[in-house]
Amino acid sequence: MNRKFIIFFEKSGYIKYISHLDMMRLFNRVIRKCSIKLAYSQGFNPHPKMSFALPLALGYTGKNEILEIETAEDYKTAFILSSLNRAMPDGISIKDVQEDRGERGNKTIASAVYAGEYIAEIPLVDDASAKLGNITKKTAAFLSQPIIVAEKLQRKTGKILEIDIKPLIDTLTAVIIDNKFIMTTIVAQGSTATLSPELLLTVFCKFIGLDFERSEVEMTRTQILYH
Repeated sequence: MNRKFIIFFEKSGYIKYISHLDMMRLFNRVIRKCSIKLAYSQGFNPHPKMSFALPLALGYTGKNEILEIETAEDYKTAFILSSLNRAMPDGISIKDVQEDRGERGNKTIASAVYAGEYIAEIPLVDDASAKLGNITKKTAAFLSQPIIVAEKLQRKTGKILEIDIKPLIDTLTAVIIDNKFIMTTIVAQGSTATLSPELLLTVFCKFIGLDFERSEVEMTRTQILYH
């Protein structure tokens, strides 16, 4: 009898530079190596029933990523957790495995995702902290704007569009600790509305007067929020 499981894992180190598609291949290969039999879809091109709740951008660390799988046989959650951890490469750590008991019916977590929590860290040069001034007041001023305009590239047309991202920001805080600028935010993510944390970071840093290079930024997703 088929069973559904939810796998919670961390993605870090060099593994964060592996693409979403390669992550699917990696998990599929490791699961087979552990002799865990996945269920397959029907049709001319059957594929294993496994999916990530929300793809993680290349180069991001993921603290609480989620993979849903359906198996063709019954397994203990402890067996899946220990087997996968033994077989996973450095950079992926299985934190928990739970059986999906169908509380959402046939609805997947991917379809229930509505937001993600992210942390962006930027190292500062010696005098940058003083130049930024009161970061708490600047954050409040940023959020108090009636609209927050960002420029976004429309892929189909190649045009630059101006959009109001304020409705897509749930929370936003910023602090400076040990000469490091740290922005923490919860932004809309999912099938109905999505805001890139990098886009928010760009607009916010422009507002507060902080210049940075993308290569300096450490991006981490700490939570995937779903109903």
